Amino acid sequence: MGKILCACGQIITDQTDFIKNKAHLIADQDYMDFFEEIENKELMQVTSKAIHYFNEVFQCSNCNSLIVFRPDQEKGIFFIPSDKKNSRHILRSYLGEKWLGTMSAVFTEGKGEIFWDTNLESGFRQNLSLLELKEIYGKKFEELSKLKILRHSFLRIENSIEHQFDKENK
Repeated sequence: MGKILCACGQIITDQTDFIKNKAHLIADQDYMDFFEEIENKELMQVTSKAIHYFNEVFQCSNCNSLIVFRPDQEKGIFFIPSDKKNSRHILRSYLGEKWLGTMSAVFTEGKGEIFWDTNLESGFRQNLSLLELKEIYGKKFEELSKLKILRHSFLRIENSIEHQFDKENK
């Protein structure tokens, strides 16, 4: 989807996976039909079938409004919560702070950047030296691993993977 402009003026981005303020909504009328259709199917078959059933929902981090996009409509439909305080993380995983996040670090052409995202914290640093990048990556990897909230991570230096972690392939 790219970028979405909320009614309050905040820009919502949709440029990666595992977004905290994004969800997929399925109508109750379609719920059981969806499971019947995907039963015993391969992942790629499931993904292609799901597109027809699910609406994309985004939550604005500024005003907590919900924006629903239906596949058959060009524009989003806005919903403003009556209880803004308690609706803040309405689209977040049921695992809350225990949700498994991601981390990536890249060093190329003399500059490094690192990005991590969990439900406890997110961070981004750029224009790092190789030493700084390795130090931050090492500390963050150890911290997130100890908390058991890391899904996968990698450290890539000049197109070569120096470290990679995938919870499924420990």
